[in-house]
Amino acid sequence: MTDDVNQMTFERAIAELDALIEKLEGGQIDLADAVSAYQQGMRLASHCASLLDRTEATITQLVVGLAGAAVEAPFSAGAEAPAPHAAKPASGDPGLFPGIVPTGGGDTPVDPDSVPF
Repeated sequence: MTDDVNQMTFERAIAELDALIEKLEGGQIDLADAVSAYQQGMRLASHCASLLDRTEATITQLVVGLAGAAVEAPFSAGAEAPAPHAAKPASGDPGLFPGIVPTGGGDTPVDPDSVPF
């Protein structure tokens, strides 16, 4: 049965997991079937997590660099997008705002990738 789960698409596995959850929450299932359904649900959940991990590893995102060009960077599920460059202030100290590049003028341009919102 595990081989069947490993061959399922993400959508099919989620649908079967939802059906098992409804069946278990309904309470109209004997103990042996409930244990079997729980074990199948765990296999389905593990398979879905594995598929998501593999998908996340292949996704890339487009980010706009300082020069305004779109650059592909690896996907990051964290709160902050990865910077496609290593720009730091001239002093070498990243300070409070890494990615801000001083221009020597009054206004300092802000890298849109370093804005947290």
